[in-house]
Amino acid sequence: MCLIMMPATQITRITFVLLIGFIFSFSPSILVADQGDSQLDTLFEKLSNAVNVKEARAVEYEIIRIWGQSGEKEIDQRMSWGGTAMREGSFQEALEIFTAITKKKPNFSEGWNMHATILFFMDRHEESLESVQRTLELEPRHFGALAGKGLMFAHQERLVEALEIFETAKNIYPLHSRINERIAQMHLLIKVKKGLKEKSI
Repeated sequence: MCLIMMPATQITRITFVLLIGFIFSFSPSILVADQGDSQLDTLFEKLSNAVNVKEARAVEYEIIRIWGQSGEKEIDQRMSWGGTAMREGSFQEALEIFTAITKKKPNFSEGWNMHATILFFMDRHEESLESVQRTLELEPRHFGALAGKGLMFAHQERLVEALEIFETAKNIYPLHSRINERIAQMHLLIKVKKGLKEKSI
């Protein structure tokens, strides 16, 4: 099927389908964050300079391991419950859990990131973006939150802004295959949208 011949509404649906799976690559079972650990600076430098995917994934694993140390057993347990509820489709329950986490530990970046994630799945996109922004204020290098922000911008057809966000994520994690795939998709969709606009003139 030729994208260039599709109406704009169909392009929007395709954009969403192409990107929606991306958010699951940063699932709560593996991505929780203590953004203040002193080891992270060195690890992010290694991630940026990794020469192959295997090396990058090893560094990513260490970052995730550190991000997983919230410092509070109760918070960790609630994060697990929230992740389970979200995977089972119990979105309201998950939202209540993640909201409670952000209130109890407002400087915990992953609490805000998962709050943003569940709000996105509930189609509360503006609120989700607010929580993503809070995540990035606490941990600007949170490539999962950046990817989520790019996803929401793309869903809103803010394709150029989405591309910029994905490129920011790539600067942090150059060898992440899904981020690179989304950048390629944004370039294609921007080209298609431009072609539709020119054709309508």
